[in-house]
Amino acid sequence: MDKGKLKIIDVTIKEGGFLVNHHFLADQVADIARELQRAGVEYTEISHGHGIGTLKRGGTGLHNDEEILQAAKEAAPELKLCVFISSKSAWLEDIERVAPWIDCGRVGTNIDQLYQSQKQIEKLKKLGKTAISQLMRVHAFSPEEVAETAAEVSKMGAEVIYLTDTYGSMGPEDVKKYIHAVKSRIDLPLGFQSRNHTGRSIHNTLVAFEEGAEWLDGSINGMGKGGGVTQLEVLAYHLQTKGLCKNFDLIELSHTAKNFVLPAIRRSPFINYVSLLTAKYKIDFSQDILVEQIANILQVDPEEIFLRIKKSNPKAIQATDENLKQILSEEGLDLDVVMEFIKRGKIPHFS
Repeated sequence: MDKGKLKIIDVTIKEGGFLVNHHFLADQVADIARELQRAGVEYTEISHGHGIGTLKRGGTGLHNDEEILQAAKEAAPELKLCVFISSKSAWLEDIERVAPWIDCGRVGTNIDQLYQSQKQIEKLKKLGKTAISQLMRVHAFSPEEVAETAAEVSKMGAEVIYLTDTYGSMGPEDVKKYIHAVKSRIDLPLGFQSRNHTGRSIHNTLVAFEEGAEWLDGSINGMGKGGGVTQLEVLAYHLQTKGLCKNFDLIELSHTAKNFVLPAIRRSPFINYVSLLTAKYKIDFSQDILVEQIANILQVDPEEIFLRIKKSNPKAIQATDENLKQILSEEGLDLDVVMEFIKRGKIPHFS
């Protein structure tokens, strides 16, 4: 790999949003974007954690896609902005709405749902944006299956293919196997995003780079749900010891973390029991805290939730509301009632 091609995407807003229920103020987004630009960052993902269009479909948050993108662009006009596009829920008009502010879009899809991403990839290219296919939950599949999927998505027109260790379950040898398998099938730039659920994200990301990944992800202070993602400041340090990323200012990155990111998000990611279970069983949840809360209501170990899901659906890679409904119904409970109790501390229809 030509190491001069290395690109790093900061994902602080997109991934850090999970820690504040995606309630970023536009001013906070602008401040972080400005400081990232000052620190030498070239790309940043300014997006709702669940993807563009989430708010208008009932998701949580304070500002719509256009508002946070405009705030970031006005504060940091030299930053190249990316958005996350969920292949399951994003509409093509969502991409058109954000097009004036973005340079690239990442279409996130599970390997077993690849067909859903083709229209989004085609729309991005039609609009002149870099089309990135982000293959998610790859460690639930074999390297050969992932390589076959990468070959298929390359035919759809993707210009970069990202492998995402969504569960944080990969080890360095796994990273090598998956990168090699994909590179044997396609001749496109590869990207790698590592979660830190088992404390290996920095090592895995550096291994991915050495094995040929040209795009890497990092987040200020490792912000992200569960164990978080690769810490940008630490990644930049290690790459600078190799003579790379000289444009990154470590002092400014640390300043951004202390004075802008931590005050906006108010807490740091940490590896908890559910993070480890996510890695162990290779199942994740849109809201990790639900696992603990439902386990508390049922008075069982959180691991029991994972075991029941795997028992009813051995191929499950992401827990759905239907999975949780089934578990609760076995105990004579209703998910809507439980959710109301979790959110408001009371049972619906009772005073």
